[in-house]
Amino acid sequence: MDKILTVKKEKLYSFIWTVPIVALIIAGTLIYRSHFNKGPEITLILSKADGIEAGKTAIKALSVNVGKIESITLSPDRKNVIATARMDPGTEDLIREDSRFWIQKVRIDRQGVTGLDTLLSGYYIELSPGNSPRPSKMFSVLDDPPIATDDRGLFLTLHSRSFKRVAPGSILKFKGIEAGYIIDANYDFQKQIMTYRVFVSYPFSKTVDSGTKFWISSGITFSMGPDGLKVDTDSLENIISGGISFDNIEGSLNDEDDVPVKNDHVFTLYNDRTSIVPTYASSRTLDYVILLPYPDRGLQPESPVFFQGVQVGVVKRAPYFPENYRLFHNYSKYTAVLISIQQERYEKSSLETIDEIRQDIEHLIREKNLTASVENMNMLTGKKCIDLLMVEAPGTERIVYNAPYHGYPVIPSLDKSLNTIQDDLSRFTHKLATLPMEDLANNVNQLLKNFQNTALEINALTSNINAIADKLHKENISHEMLSTLKEVQSILASYNSDSALYRDLSQAVKELNSTLKGVKPVVSKVNEKTNSLVFSYDRQDPVPAGKKEKKENKKK
Repeated sequence: MDKILTVKKEKLYSFIWTVPIVALIIAGTLIYRSHFNKGPEITLILSKADGIEAGKTAIKALSVNVGKIESITLSPDRKNVIATARMDPGTEDLIREDSRFWIQKVRIDRQGVTGLDTLLSGYYIELSPGNSPRPSKMFSVLDDPPIATDDRGLFLTLHSRSFKRVAPGSILKFKGIEAGYIIDANYDFQKQIMTYRVFVSYPFSKTVDSGTKFWISSGITFSMGPDGLKVDTDSLENIISGGISFDNIEGSLNDEDDVPVKNDHVFTLYNDRTSIVPTYASSRTLDYVILLPYPDRGLQPESPVFFQGVQVGVVKRAPYFPENYRLFHNYSKYTAVLISIQQERYEKSSLETIDEIRQDIEHLIREKNLTASVENMNMLTGKKCIDLLMVEAPGTERIVYNAPYHGYPVIPSLDKSLNTIQDDLSRFTHKLATLPMEDLANNVNQLLKNFQNTALEINALTSNINAIADKLHKENISHEMLSTLKEVQSILASYNSDSALYRDLSQAVKELNSTLKGVKPVVSKVNEKTNSLVFSYDRQDPVPAGKKEKKENKKK
């Protein structure tokens, strides 16, 4: 039998070929991803590369990895570090022109401890996406996180001459509530002032207007005013952390005069709240001059001016020197004080115009003898005020200046030179010193001696009357005469040296004599130093060493 041969066709493919095919697909995918599906490359400029490593340091946005640092080199000028980073695909919308980068690490600041996760993971670069429509490929990396801002907030500039300094990042507060941050602090060497850049967040930005006051709120402030010692303390948080506070303080310009402000508006930063001086519209202010017979150190700028118990103004300058005034050449026996009558201080509703107030004051000066008087406010601080009153007593000496004083109308003043406690003490001690103490003591001593001699004479007269009475009794004189003689005897006996009246009079005279002797050294001391009644001067004045040596040589 013939054998039948069967021919089998071989397979065109083998399972083993799947391995290189899969490898090619994977390789192609990797090539595509590495060359054709890359994320954008950006350049980051850093001040230094602390904790930054090529191939390891990640770029994160809200704790999500969005890129990685690929290489780190020095800038051509050797002043900065240039890092090249590869962002992940699909992150093009994150790197806009206003995007911000900063190094995230452990920080301990006024807001607490942040970045503790970097202790395990290492430093990384945080990205805050921007909103600009234009993209960018180069960014500067901040050393510290940027302060969160929004479009509805306000960027303001504060100028300060205070010795206190507030660090950037400190809190800005409104009525004790966190309302913003201090962005930057720089010293202007040309103007010699500190310049602060601050941000007021919304909705607190709506409270800021042209009358808002800013002050440094850290620390404890002591001040001595007319009302005595004042202590101004902030919250314990502000004392520890510091910061700047702001508020619309009542007593400044009226609400209708305050206008909203825009970005970059400049405000004055005060040293503390107590140093803020209320400002009043010049259109509702009247200035007058008061002439005093002597300079008074108790009057200072911002000293109050009262009328019928109501503060109507303040002292602007004390003493007041006009422009181009030459102190020794233009000498005057009167001291000028410039005061300001401020309508807003006592009248908020503008019931009368400033011209009507001027006419009323002129009428009081002409018809009611309106007069200014310097009065004490506080004996401890020596602060004084000016009181406007109507003088009705005839013969009162006033300083009247009918013509304007360098353009300012003059309010008459009382011509009194002893209206202070020190002047009253000086006048009292002067009168006390002029008393003839020695003559008075001698007269008292002579009176005591005469009184003693009179008592001896009365004793002798009493003895004589007793003898006459015995003799008349033996000779049977009438009973009425004997009674009269006994009454005379009892009266004279009351002046005897052993009687109570004599002892009382003697004690009183002795006490008077002792008092006069004790007052004598006091009067002598007061005569030398009139203020020794208030202050003690037990020590002798120091003698120069040269004088002491001369005295010792003379003694030798």
